[in-house]
Amino acid sequence: MRRIAVLAAALAVLGPACKKKQQIPVDVSEAKDIPREIALQKLQELLPTAATVSSTVPKESYKASEVKDWRVGDLGLEIVPQNAKDKTLSLAYQDMTEVRLDQSGRTFLARVFSVHQADKGKEHLAFSWSAQEAPRQVVELLEAVRQKR
Repeated sequence: MRRIAVLAAALAVLGPACKKKQQIPVDVSEAKDIPREIALQKLQELLPTAATVSSTVPKESYKASEVKDWRVGDLGLEIVPQNAKDKTLSLAYQDMTEVRLDQSGRTFLARVFSVHQADKGKEHLAFSWSAQEAPRQVVELLEAVRQKR
């Protein structure tokens, strides 16, 4: 009986730690109406507010403090790390296949999928925040530039 109680207590503590990504619907129907220049400017403002950025192609992850430059250009994104030995993360807008908002525990993720990721269930890039508004806007803005390739 004691083992069952210990197991139940362990599950209660560890359960929340097992984070599963839950997709949050974002209405991107009006993304096509956002002028490209405005979308790029707003992305340039919002992306540096992310707590972290991670990539699966190549496999890298940086905290915001480890990023030297967030480049939002006409053709795509570039995230340049402080340490010159680390890899620059980049993605062309034309290579994006999907952009979505997910929640994992208390973290909100703007997940960007691309043709470069062989596993279609894995994102190419993920930007994380502790609140929902910024990643929601990033999803809408990336969808706007994706649609206007």
